[in-house]
Amino acid sequence: MNFATLKSDIQNVFFYQLQMGELAAEKEKLQEKLRSLTDSTQRTIRSLEARIQALQEDLEVSRSEVKAVQSEYDGYKVQTLF
Repeated sequence: MNFATLKSDIQNVFFYQLQMGELAAEKEKLQEKLRSLTDSTQRTIRSLEARIQALQEDLEVSRSEVKAVQSEYDGYKVQTLF
C-alpha cells in the first residue's frame, strides 16, 4: 500500500464519516417530524371520534323524537276517524 492510496482511503473515511453525520442529523429530524405528525393525527382521531359519538347521540335523540311524534300523529289519526 503506498502513500497515495493511504491518503485517498483516509479522505474517503473522512468523507463517509461526514456523510454519516449528515444522514444521522436528517434521520433525527425526520423522526421528530414523524412523532409530531403521529401526535397530531392521534389528536385529530380522538376529536373525530368524540364528534362521531356526539352525532350518534344526537341521531338517537332525533329518532326518539320522530318516533314520539309519529306515535302522537297515529293516535290523533285514530281519534279523528271515530
